[in-house]
Amino acid sequence: MWIMNDSHKHPHWGTTGRHATRENTLVYGFAITAIAIIGLVANTLVLVTMIRYKTLRTTAHLLIFNLCFACLVISICSTFLTASTYHGSWVYGPSGCITYAFTMASMGYMCMNTLAAMAWERAQVLTRPFTSYKRNNGERCIQVIVLVWLYSITLALPPLLGWSKYILDGYGVSCTFDYLTQSPANIAYIATIYAGGFFLPLLIIVYNYTKIMRYLGKHNKELDQASKEMCSLRKDSIKRIDSRRPCSASSNDSGRTHVHMYSFKGSSRKRKVSIGLNVRKNELKVLKISIAAVFLFCLAWFPYAIVCLISITGHYDLISPSSAAIPGLFAKASAIYNPFLYGVFHPRIQPNLRRSWKALVYACIDAKGVAVHVSSWSRSRSLSR
Repeated sequence: MWIMNDSHKHPHWGTTGRHATRENTLVYGFAITAIAIIGLVANTLVLVTMIRYKTLRTTAHLLIFNLCFACLVISICSTFLTASTYHGSWVYGPSGCITYAFTMASMGYMCMNTLAAMAWERAQVLTRPFTSYKRNNGERCIQVIVLVWLYSITLALPPLLGWSKYILDGYGVSCTFDYLTQSPANIAYIATIYAGGFFLPLLIIVYNYTKIMRYLGKHNKELDQASKEMCSLRKDSIKRIDSRRPCSASSNDSGRTHVHMYSFKGSSRKRKVSIGLNVRKNELKVLKISIAAVFLFCLAWFPYAIVCLISITGHYDLISPSSAAIPGLFAKASAIYNPFLYGVFHPRIQPNLRRSWKALVYACIDAKGVAVHVSSWSRSRSLSR
């Protein structure tokens, strides 16, 4: 059953000058196809890598796994969307429209809320390293993931229960929530997901990363001070050794004792400072990756938020099929940002991801060689007969 010009399509899209052209729909379909293929490959590779290697099966990577899983589901749903874009209309019926829109909405909220949870978790680990949170990190991560799932599904559930509804978009090839109807109940729902699904996670992210940056700035100053103290300690030890250097053998033994004592203090202090610098360097790298992921995700969802804001303020007549489809395209493209950031640039996942990629390439080469061998063997066998 195809949905064409029925109750699932808003009357706004049937007005004069708001019909989608075939060329625009095909371009939209090509973009969706590219996003779906890249997202499927990238997210699957990252998830398989995290499952395959024991060093990555830790509580510290649970949130990354949850994020990539949500992005993978978005990519899978995008593959189903390609058939509608090339056909020119929705091809999965009313139930398919509702199922697709609910799944995409849930996974979209899941991605944003998981990024917020990652920001909070990183702030807790860095700023409270010796508290009970550190000892119960695994249990807390599981609780946070369950909370993220429940909250994301709760935001996407009301249209299934009669508060707003899921309808076709401007091109008529995809489904989303109804942001065009100007009834008080519908405007209230849009305002709810606008505040709870976009701005609340964004505030959590900004607050926690600001907290992390302050903490790192404070500890960088402490490391600089420790480095200065180490240099002064070394200078003092040299001065004391020079002032106490005797001529007798017994005094020489005492001098050696002082030399070993001060050199031991200096080396231990130096070792602590170098370890601290390396730890801070790694944490700063992870922080940059996380901020980049949040920036790209906000860039992907902010156009959608602007379209919703235009609608609830009563200026929905400014929204055309293309101006509604392009923000949705950017939102779907967010499914390819996160695996690249956390896979290609993450310092712990990157080496294992390279191994997985090499193993995949070698497996494809071996499979091709086996196929060629079997083909040649069967051909020679048929000729012998």
